[in-house]
Amino acid sequence: MTSSATPNNNSMSSKPIHFDEISARISAMKMQEESTAYRCSDYFSAGKTSVDASCRSKLVEWTYSIVDFCGFQQETALTAFSYVDRYISSGSEHTRKALDDRRLYQLLFMTALHIAVKIHETKQIDALVLSRLSHGKYSAGEFLEKERDLLNGLDWRLSGPTPMEFARCFLSIVPHCGGDDASKSLLLTYVQQQIKKATAKSDLLSQKPSTIALSALLNAMSEIDGKDLPQQQHLSVISSIEALAEMDSHSSEVQLVRKQLRGSFSGCCAVPISSTNICQNETVDFEKQSSSASPVCVSRVSFSERLSKTC
Repeated sequence: MTSSATPNNNSMSSKPIHFDEISARISAMKMQEESTAYRCSDYFSAGKTSVDASCRSKLVEWTYSIVDFCGFQQETALTAFSYVDRYISSGSEHTRKALDDRRLYQLLFMTALHIAVKIHETKQIDALVLSRLSHGKYSAGEFLEKERDLLNGLDWRLSGPTPMEFARCFLSIVPHCGGDDASKSLLLTYVQQQIKKATAKSDLLSQKPSTIALSALLNAMSEIDGKDLPQQQHLSVISSIEALAEMDSHSSEVQLVRKQLRGSFSGCCAVPISSTNICQNETVDFEKQSSSASPVCVSRVSFSERLSKTC
């Protein structure tokens, strides 16, 4: 096909996306996710450690709180989680120390977010702000030291694909198959909600980002009304994704992930997920913002209160 689609701001850039470009993007990302450098494992299944899946889930929740508070992209949080999970999945004695020390694991999460913000956002959170955000639990020097350690542990590979990157590519196919921007925006809302749920589940750590993305999209398509995406277009989208991504929507992996993600639609509406952009300066100043924020907003970014009791 040679037709093109102009995506909305929630999923793609304003440049028309053609099938050959979509195919090339998917192909490049699938090559990356197949590489051992970008693979993750369920590192909690290897044996009992001081850090458990519940601790990771709390840290994922806290990271999303910071991202929402600052008006950052969901992609920033997903990238941070990828850094943490890939770092520990490397299996070296040095990286696995974080699983035996909850303090180090928390430091790793905060540092991963710090790096992801540098990659994806125009505003930054510097080491001093991170130290204040932790209520002095970590010094600025510790963040800088852990940043070097994390970058070296990842071999400076910072641009691995995330489920949302695959999902955006898959969603860009919708207009080619007769769908409109409204149906694509609705699907995006459902997909975002499911991917957010998936990132908190440690038993999905070993699943490829493309599998999570396809599973979330298939679940989303099964939820929306036929008026938003008629059956013929629905089938056309699925067959096009299967062909371009060389994936099987009926594979055991996809069916397993779909089952795990079902039930994540409660409270979902037809309005795309977004966050109020509270941050106004190039460097985020949480203390300045919190002084005029509500108690709820302040508690959302409190590291010690949210995590110290549970992780």
